[in-house]
Amino acid sequence: MTAVLNIVIPLVGAMFLLVALVSIVRALQSRSQSTRYTYGVGRQEARRTMQIAVIRSVIFAVIGLILLGVFGLSLRPNDMLPGDEAFTPQPTTTATLVVIPPTATGTPPPTVAIVATEAPLPSPSPTNPLLVPTDLPTATPTSVPSAIVNSEVGLYLREAPGGTQELELLVNGTVLILLPGRETVDGVEWQQVRTPTGNEGWVAVQFIVYQ
Repeated sequence: MTAVLNIVIPLVGAMFLLVALVSIVRALQSRSQSTRYTYGVGRQEARRTMQIAVIRSVIFAVIGLILLGVFGLSLRPNDMLPGDEAFTPQPTTTATLVVIPPTATGTPPPTVAIVATEAPLPSPSPTNPLLVPTDLPTATPTSVPSAIVNSEVGLYLREAPGGTQELELLVNGTVLILLPGRETVDGVEWQQVRTPTGNEGWVAVQFIVYQ
């Protein structure tokens, strides 16, 4: 029924507009004919015919426009054409073969049963998530051997064990990174270290506390 109305309404509206156009043409013809008559009954009749044709053309035009407007409003942008049905994913069915063993000797052969199971539908997502392994080895931080300066007046970093050249004055509480070097010079034990500023040298062991 709706399809028939969608065809009939625009046709009727177009017919009314066509009749309105014909009435306008007749009104123009009546106007041109009215100029041929002198003032009298003929001219008044021609003017009356022209006015009726104009009124009729206006009425038909309004009706035609109303019908076309109703037809335009009846259309919906979301109307689905045949064959445009939305696709709905269907669950997939998998068959599982189950063998039922006999329960006693001499019973009939095993029965094979087919069990159908439906696989769950995948949940919609804009992108496929990346698979991140959860069993990656974690790095265990290793402690770096260090020592702390234990001298209220500070401690000089020297270029060599027992040397006289002073590279840096280390305040009390400075954390030092221990290096492999360790020597004894003139009865004083020296430790090779690296300071927070990046300087490497030697300090007296008696003025540091190992951690």
